[in-house]
Amino acid sequence: MAEPIELDELECDFKEEVLDRVPDINMDLCLTCGTCTGGCPASELFDMDPRKFLRMVLLGMDEEVKKTPWAWVCTMCARCMSVCPMKINIPKLMFNVRASWPRDKRPKGIRGSCDQHIRAGNAMGVPSDDFVWTVEDVAEEIRETQPEFKDLQVSVDRK
Repeated sequence: MAEPIELDELECDFKEEVLDRVPDINMDLCLTCGTCTGGCPASELFDMDPRKFLRMVLLGMDEEVKKTPWAWVCTMCARCMSVCPMKINIPKLMFNVRASWPRDKRPKGIRGSCDQHIRAGNAMGVPSDDFVWTVEDVAEEIRETQPEFKDLQVSVDRK
């Protein structure tokens, strides 16, 4: 069972740090209605959901917020924000939580995928020329085999 939290021991800096970086995040407007939870693909994983997570931030549970693995389970799909009546930007909150994790504590698979993306320009490690060739080749095959897509245009590195 979890230990009770002494309120005089809480360090509540994280919320203010996020608000300084993202003033339009609207965290304080939460009605705790739970609408955000309904469409969230990560709800109830690790016994967490967007509403609970936001409440932890608002209540100053910084240590718990910065330790929960749920930060890495959230897909940042923004379904929570799209249904929230107050338009609270939970994906931006999750981005800031992830950024607060020390690099060596981040999930190894995600870290490796990010490193690969930095090196090769994609998470698979495929050289850019090969990636572009593959995309164009698949598009050509689709145009040839599926008449309804005869005018399919695929742009890579669109500016």
